[in-house]
Amino acid sequence: MNKLEGTQYRFLRTIAGKTWRDHPSSVQLLRQTTKDMYNNNFDWANDTNRGISITAIETYCRLARLRYAGHIARMSKSRIPNIVLHGEVGEGFRRPGRPKKSFREGLRNDLKAFQLWPKYIAQKKIDRLVEDRKEWRKTINSAAQKIQEQWEQTKIDTSNERKQAKK
Repeated sequence: MNKLEGTQYRFLRTIAGKTWRDHPSSVQLLRQTTKDMYNNNFDWANDTNRGISITAIETYCRLARLRYAGHIARMSKSRIPNIVLHGEVGEGFRRPGRPKKSFREGLRNDLKAFQLWPKYIAQKKIDRLVEDRKEWRKTINSAAQKIQEQWEQTKIDTSNERKQAKK
């Protein structure tokens, strides 16, 4: 995730016309490259993409994984993506070391990060949690906004601590 965040930071710096020497923070770049009433960088945009909000790459990846998990869970049980998600590999060999993170493990971490894990445990299956598509989308989008706000506040706090340490 760090490499993706670094790449996003570099792209946002380019969009904002900043260099690494300017020392812009991630939060400043996100706010500067988002279209709102204070930013005229996106006057060229048409109405469909004018109000786009750019988020941290980690929040976006988690949200996309939860959306896709909901999509798969609503599929019929005979569809290949659903079979693969719920299936287990019974053959083959393991390489030494820690296994790579599976989709299900990432999904579990995302549910915990979005504070949906207690709901998942209560329902005992993700199928029941995502039955109503509109409600599921509303739930994960509001959780993503909270996560984004926490991320921004953490970045601001870390930046302030570094500035205080330099003094």
